[in-house]
Amino acid sequence: MPHNSAGLALNHSAPTVLLTRPKAQSLDFARLLVPAHTVISPVTQVVFMPIPDTLAGKILIVTSSNALQAVRHAGISIKGRSIYCVGLKTAKIAEDLGANVLGVADTANHLVTQIIRRMPKESLLYLRGQDISTDIETSLFSAGLDTDEAVVYGVKPQALSRQVMDLVRSPQTVIMPLFSVRSAIRLSEQLHQVQCRIVLVPISQNVADAWQGPEPAVVTVANQPSSEAMVRAIKSHMV
Repeated sequence: MPHNSAGLALNHSAPTVLLTRPKAQSLDFARLLVPAHTVISPVTQVVFMPIPDTLAGKILIVTSSNALQAVRHAGISIKGRSIYCVGLKTAKIAEDLGANVLGVADTANHLVTQIIRRMPKESLLYLRGQDISTDIETSLFSAGLDTDEAVVYGVKPQALSRQVMDLVRSPQTVIMPLFSVRSAIRLSEQLHQVQCRIVLVPISQNVADAWQGPEPAVVTVANQPSSEAMVRAIKSHMV
């Protein structure tokens, strides 16, 4: 696969796709972009936190695979546990861990709507990161559902590699997928004296609006918040 985690190969006439999610997620996404040339330089690193002992008997809610990785990192089994997920990929990971997926939605807001429509009698536990864009616990609690939350992972900033800084200061096209408001802001903050032609591919308009960096030549917002839609939007700039 034409991938370079260090970002060393800079002389490509075709666009380079800069992936800035945490390394494991970027590697998975890079496989979906073959044969595109990808460079990985995360702007955040996932940090796992202690898992509370309040999981027993509750339906779990996860909006990111990071939450499931945190559970696995803590050595906690969710085999046979009921769970709601955002994203098909997250749901697949949950199933692989033996969980019983009760529902999947493409966004946190849509998942809240789905859960409220079903009005489960069991208590709910939202396993979340430090930063969230949708307050799932408050929304469900306000609807009369017994809901709690636990922060099981966080992220800390990482600087772009020196090689990536060389890349963005060169006169070529760099496609920059953006998967969250946080990553849009953190990437924006690190781009200075840029000479490349920037093609932004945000996963949503909300993420696009969070961009504070250099003026992009093109902005293509994915037509739905999914990896598949992101791949299609990126590949539309590879022809």
